Amino acid sequence: MSIADLDEDEIQLTVDNAVDLGRLEPLKWRTTKSILTGLGLIVEGKLINAAVALYGKTQRLQSLYPQCAIRLARFRGKDRLGDFIDNRGSIGAMPSPCCVVPRRS
Repeated sequence: MSIADLDEDEIQLTVDNAVDLGRLEPLKWRTTKSILTGLGLIVEGKLINAAVALYGKTQRLQSLYPQCAIRLARFRGKDRLGDFIDNRGSIGAMPSPCCVVPRRS
């Protein structure tokens, strides 16, 4: 897999959301490669599996990683054995970051 197999629009949207929420300072360099490197998703010049799971284009991802699935859960309070507030799953690439950003109370 290469950067060409990733959804670059989704990568940019992730950065925009993180900056808007104050979780990331505005970036000096906005190339896809520099973003992925800064997020630790490129190691020794190669994409790590997390980059592929998070941003892989669905059609390419499903052919190479047919069992790739991501499950996200939000718990009530700090007890992981407690009730779920939200529980979502995705086959293929991760759902849009706007779906997974914690809601402000």
